Amino acid sequence: MSSSVADPSPPTTDTDAIPRPDSREFEALIDEIAWDARRRRDDGGSEGPFAAIDSVRRARLGAARVPASLGGGGWTVTELLDAVVSLAEADPDVPHILRVHFAFVEELLRLPVDDPARVRWLPEIVAGAVFGGAASELSRHDVGGLRYDTTAADTEDGVVVDGRKFYSTGSLYSDYIRVTARADDGEPLSVVVPAHAPGVEHVDDWDGIGQRHTGSGTTIFTGVEVGRDAVLPRRSDDPASRPRHSLLQLHLHAIAAGILRSVVTDAAALLRSRKRTFTYATSSVPVEDPQLLAVVGELTDRFRMTFVVASNR
Repeated sequence: MSSSVADPSPPTTDTDAIPRPDSREFEALIDEIAWDARRRRDDGGSEGPFAAIDSVRRARLGAARVPASLGGGGWTVTELLDAVVSLAEADPDVPHILRVHFAFVEELLRLPVDDPARVRWLPEIVAGAVFGGAASELSRHDVGGLRYDTTAADTEDGVVVDGRKFYSTGSLYSDYIRVTARADDGEPLSVVVPAHAPGVEHVDDWDGIGQRHTGSGTTIFTGVEVGRDAVLPRRSDDPASRPRHSLLQLHLHAIAAGILRSVVTDAAALLRSRKRTFTYATSSVPVEDPQLLAVVGELTDRFRMTFVVASNR
């Protein structure tokens, strides 16, 4: 994606209500996030999208899928995925950070209305809180085996969490972290931990390809005490078959579509900026050169294919 000179001041958004995905308010939010991404790149690219996530909080975008009758946005899944495309076009780090959050919301919405987890955490989401996730560990356990070194030991009032997580995307920017751990009986469970509680340490040491500013590095939990209401109830169904896993993958496709749309936009802008061609060009005007137009067309086709997979339309 190209880097351009930042605007003198960021766009501002109306934060009184959750914007509809086709509204000017949502467009203003996307512009605000894109402005922040350009500013950070122009400043050297070392700063994470803290301001962008704060904008998401103020807009309460994390409650987009919560029914309007409960104070949410009442969006459909398709509307959410379209929004993820737009977010990724503006700044891919932002929807990566929010991926676990939206999956957690979806899981809560599938619970009975009087389920303790739903009653406890939906109001936090409606208020604007952002949830990250800390599941993966650098261990010798089988991948996907739901075996963890991180522990959640019973106490009189709740549990105490101890362990070290890696690839904990979004935790650095979140208000709460959903932590997977091993209970006293050896079975897996999940605990919701305040992201900046005493004993929580965020180490921004992610060194993989991509996701540079998604907070995907290490999160350390040392004697973190939480109440009984922070322990998510165990489910009898197979975790691998839960619909939330499909949403997680569609979310990634939507991010890829947004990145590709940004590439198409940049490619078209670059071609329009060209004033001359070269010896073997088939046209004296770059924007009329069929070879260059073919490249932009191929990029557009790849965006469209990825978008169709993500949005199913």
